[in-house]
Amino acid sequence: MNARSPIGAAGDLHSTTRRSIRWQQQSLKALGVLERVEGARGVWQLTEKAKKGLNTPSPGVTLLGFSTNLGLALWGTSPDALAGLYEPIELVLTSPPFPLRISRAYGNPTASEFVDFICQVLEPIVPKISATGSLVLNMTNDSFLEKSPGRSTYLERTIIALEDRLGLTLMDRVPMDKFVEGTRSNAVIWHLESVRLL
Repeated sequence: MNARSPIGAAGDLHSTTRRSIRWQQQSLKALGVLERVEGARGVWQLTEKAKKGLNTPSPGVTLLGFSTNLGLALWGTSPDALAGLYEPIELVLTSPPFPLRISRAYGNPTASEFVDFICQVLEPIVPKISATGSLVLNMTNDSFLEKSPGRSTYLERTIIALEDRLGLTLMDRVPMDKFVEGTRSNAVIWHLESVRLL
């Protein structure tokens, strides 16, 4: 990022990476997608208009979330996103909606509905994961039974279903602290059977 190269007729040294980022930033500002955060130097955010327009891609459309020289992130439904993807996948990192006691706009599935949904979404993905690839699911441990302090067993049911239906092997559970005080979730890491987590 800090590597500098001669730019322009004068040959002044500048970072081509920083120039590229600034160009994209200013282009997004001109399109009304980005705006400066009031009172903070060098901090940008999505405009309200852009936030509302980015919530749901059209059905059948896969969007590029971002790309680097290490790979890319796709935004869309798994069957659509994978339809034209022929390269092996090294990492699937996803955070499905958590089953909650209080229903949200996306509904509140039962444990068995949640398990079926996860297996259905992952079924076309698993064959495309490379032999050294990983599947990481961000799933909450804090899902409780209705009108009870008892915990839901959706997490355990999901793990067993992924093994039984898709042949995956649980490699580890990784507690993941969020920046929001009082919330915690578990990232569940899956690998193909021939791969060890080191």
